[in-house]
Amino acid sequence: MADDRRARVFADVAGITAEQGDVELARVTPETHFINDLNFDSLQTVEFVMALEDRFKITVPDAQARELLTVGQVVEHVLQYIGDAD
Repeated sequence: MADDRRARVFADVAGITAEQGDVELARVTPETHFINDLNFDSLQTVEFVMALEDRFKITVPDAQARELLTVGQVVEHVLQYIGDAD
């Protein structure tokens, strides 16, 4: 069950990442770094966080958003907050 939820969250986060980074979905892995690999600028970062908040119905404070540097870190963050309500 938890693995299914993790896979669904990863798929959603990867999709948002690919869209915001204008890259192929296949390029997005848990290790993908938003700045080093995708060259996210501040606007892309804000739009990414807004998309996450909208999709998962969570709030990501700016201080936390600055600490989420990889797709995997975002997935873990989302999983902490959505519980079983995804």
